Amino acid sequence: MRILAIATFIIGAALAMTACNGIGKQMPIQTKGSYSPELAIKNGDVVNLHGKLSNLEKFDSFVDNFAKGKSDQIRITMYTIEGDPIFYDLDYNGKVIDYTFDNSKDAFGGTGKGKQSSTCTKLEQKSDDKGTAYTLTGCSGDNSRVGESFYFLVPTSLSLITITRSLRT
Repeated sequence: MRILAIATFIIGAALAMTACNGIGKQMPIQTKGSYSPELAIKNGDVVNLHGKLSNLEKFDSFVDNFAKGKSDQIRITMYTIEGDPIFYDLDYNGKVIDYTFDNSKDAFGGTGKGKQSSTCTKLEQKSDDKGTAYTLTGCSGDNSRVGESFYFLVPTSLSLITITRSLRT
């Protein structure tokens, strides 16, 4: 009986050490469906994966084009804790932004999931100690509240990186 207990302990310890072999390495986040963060980044989406932003320069370019009245479009993809993508599509035609919110892939999104759209006239930004927040205003249509619920925060530390990058180019 004692030998069985020792053998079980040794096997358990070996399994625990094997499982802990990746300490200090970031494990890839599992996502459901076929739209992984890697694919979203490759497709040019601005990706927010639990606070880690990718392709932020694409968002900067969209903001610049909006300020110049130049047509542009962008997709922001944020991932839920469970790994499901939520899409925020902004399509600017030089006059208005057609905004679409799509949480149809969110397995835990509850009822009423799907695409909702609104047309908005302004992209506003406000900066504080947390960073720069972007919101849509002047939204109209049956789903104007959808447009006015858009909120995208670029944390201060990332804003400084973006400013430094802009100064170097």
